Formats: sequence, C-alpha cells, structure tokens
Amino acid sequence: MKKFLINPYSQQYVDLPPFSKGALEFHRSLPTYKPTPLHSPVNLAKSLGCNTIYIKDESNRLGLPAFKILGASYATIRVLEEKFHIQYTNIEELKAKLQGIGDIWLITATDGNHGRAVAHMAKILGLKARIYVPKHTKEPRIQAIESEGANVVVVDGNYDKAVEIASHQKGIIMQDTSYHGYEDIPKYIVEGYSTMLWEIEEQLSAKKLAYPNVVIVPIGVGSFISAVIQFYKSTTKLHPIILGVEPEKAPCALEAIRQNKIITLKGSYESIMAGLSCGKISTISFPILKSGVDAFLLVSDKQAENAMRTLRTVNIVSGESGAASFAGLNLLFSEEGRELREKFSINAFSNVLVFSTEGATDLNMYKKIMQADNIE
Repeated sequence: MKKFLINPYSQQYVDLPPFSKGALEFHRSLPTYKPTPLHSPVNLAKSLGCNTIYIKDESNRLGLPAFKILGASYATIRVLEEKFHIQYTNIEELKAKLQGIGDIWLITATDGNHGRAVAHMAKILGLKARIYVPKHTKEPRIQAIESEGANVVVVDGNYDKAVEIASHQKGIIMQDTSYHGYEDIPKYIVEGYSTMLWEIEEQLSAKKLAYPNVVIVPIGVGSFISAVIQFYKSTTKLHPIILGVEPEKAPCALEAIRQNKIITLKGSYESIMAGLSCGKISTISFPILKSGVDAFLLVSDKQAENAMRTLRTVNIVSGESGAASFAGLNLLFSEEGRELREKFSINAFSNVLVFSTEGATDLNMYKKIMQADNIE
C-alpha cells in the first residue's frame, strides 16, 4: 500500500475569505502572549536534500505545551461575547462580569491538548469545564486536564464516541470538530489558529527569509490544516504545495478523499499520535481539504518516534502528534516519496515549512522514546 495519495481534486486557489488579524490582535492582548519560535536548522535541510526547513515550535504557547490554546481561547471569547453581550476592555474585566451570570460550563471531547486548552480557558475566566476523553487516553494527559480544575469523564469508546457523548451535554459545547448542526464554533477555532500563521509571515519578513513553497501539516479532524489552507491558498501571491499528514492507522481524511465523501473509519484506529487518531473528518474541513490539500501522507508510529528523536538533536522538544509533520517531511524525501517530489517539483531548491504542534505532553512517553534506539 502506498504511503501517500495525490489529491485529484486539489486546486491552486480556494474560494475562502482571507483571514483578518482579529485573532492575532486578541492573542496579543493576553498577558502571557509571545510569538513561538520559527527554527531553521541548516543541517537538517542539508541532510534531507532541500534548501530550507522552517519548523514552527509550539511547545510553549500561552502557558501550555501545545498550539490548541490558540483556537480554544479565541473561540471561547467569541462565544461568550455573542451569548452574553458583554462589553469589556481586558480578560480580568470579562471574568468579573461573567461571575454575575452564574455557573457557566464549557464542554468538549478530546484526546488531550484541546481539552486541556478549553479547561485552561475555563480556569482563567472562572468558569467550569467538563472534558470527555476516550478510554485509551494516557493518564498523564488526564492529569494535565484535571490540573486546570476540570472534571474529566472517561468514555467507554474512542474519540468519536467521546465527541458524540459531549455533544448531548448541557453547557457551551467547545468542540474543535464540526458535525451537522454544529459548525460555528469550530469555524472560530480555525480562525484562532491563524495567529500562528501571521506570526510566521512576520518572522520570515523580519529576517528576509525565503517564502515556503511546500507546507506540511498534521490533519486530525482537519481544523488546523483548514486554517493553513485558508491562509496560504486565499491570501498570498505564492501558493505553496500543501501536504497533509495522518497516522497510517487513522487515515480518515485520505479515505474521505479517496471515496469523495466523509467516512467513519472502522475498527480500532489508535496510534501513539493520539491527537491525530480520529475516525472522521470535520464537516467544515472536508470541502476545504478536498480543494486545498495537494497530497496526503501516512506515517507510522515508528516514523513519528524517529522524527521526535531527530527534532531533539536540534533542541526541539516535540510530542508524538507534534512530530507527525516532520515525519511526513522525512517520508517526502525518502525513496517512497520520489513520486511526490517529481509530481510537485520538490527538490534541492525547495523551502519547506513544518509544524511541531506540541511539546512533551506525556513526559513519561517522551523519555521512553528518547531512550529507545529502534530507529526504523
């Protein structure tokens, strides 16, 4: 079986509105905000055979070890503004006004990072949070969510089952995947992720660095890659090749494109890349991925582990899901990726952007992988 699928429906441009800088301006207003690093390790680019590699490092974002807080924070604020018609000048004033309303519950399902981000926002604003997690969720991820003061409910089922159960709860559903009848809040989450992309624009410009012509993005339910597509294929003069990465055990987006419809994966689709182990693509993301992703790459757990170890050699701490994008880069420049490179003219002159979307969110697992030497 091929480890990739060239998308027959992809287009150079997508019919989506350009992002404003509203999310960026909101995040900049937060007291803990600072841009995350954009690394450019020359030795890795040379060893792989491309001109430049840019790695956006999200191991410390607004006090949390993953990028998910960008979407969760922006969407939470937007929902609260609309629901309660509150006017405020800063987060502390918003928190004070929310206290007079009564108990407000934020509800979501998660494999870890998104749930912790929602719980973190609830803590900041003095709200309550209930987070539903699938039964295979590792204990350190559960403890991290509970450390934010949230109530965690372990569901007897997979991620999609947790989403289904969470969707029927009373409270404000803060889900980062969409389904029929629930699409507005996931759109806010997608917009929240644009902050990372605006930062990259500024970081490239400040150092007068070459623009990326290849962007490799993890998929999961599709929210983050939707933001990447909307940013790069509707707003810039240079429209890069966009490649999406999934665990080979959970190829829900690849299969959706192959069958030209949203599908639900059968059986178990668990991977060490927990944040990407999803059985169904988001309804708002499917048409965006269909027109905007040029090819889909499948990586194994071992390839993700190897990517984590390689990133560590350039002082980037990346978790199992966080390293998937770099694992996709390794696949692209391997013998298996030759057809893709030839198809899209990816070569020694290419400038490639990848994302390390999390740090060591499961420290015990991270240490174990760093100590292993079973390199594939």
